Amino acid sequence: MTHSTTYSAHWHLAHSQPSVLLDYFNPTRGFIPQVNILFSRFKAVQTLCDEGDGEENLIRLRNELAFHLVKMSRWWGFDFCPRGLTGVRNPLFLTYVKAHIARVIDDECFFDLFTMQRQMHSGDAGHILILGKDQFSSSARTILYGVDGCKGFRFANKIQKAEVVPIFRTGR
Repeated sequence: MTHSTTYSAHWHLAHSQPSVLLDYFNPTRGFIPQVNILFSRFKAVQTLCDEGDGEENLIRLRNELAFHLVKMSRWWGFDFCPRGLTGVRNPLFLTYVKAHIARVIDDECFFDLFTMQRQMHSGDAGHILILGKDQFSSSARTILYGVDGCKGFRFANKIQKAEVVPIFRTGR
């Protein structure tokens, strides 16, 4: 999709949800295609909002897409400049992100972890934010994924009715 006029606001509300576009935990989905789709959808939704089709649901979608652009840059470790890649001034882009995280606590925790760490214990490898679990885990054994206060990704085994057992920490 190269032009925002091709699809309506209603189409984007149905087809541009990050939960449909992105899969952070699936290594078989390529990083580059996910980033390209996310940039394209953000630009299209931003254009619709700028053209005056700023219904509340579309604005929320734009804000969520903005957050995921930031999340992707931290998740896969690439530098991201909103103005250079989306055409939106950095302070304005950040207002979109902040509007989204004000509504979604899980995303606020992730954002906090990778920015000011007001809620996380900065530099504490033992303070871990659980981000998800392996989709192929059984009810008896679950693999959990998280990020620690040092911004290192963590993996752990959780055996039913037992404490979480750390497997390893990826270094940065």
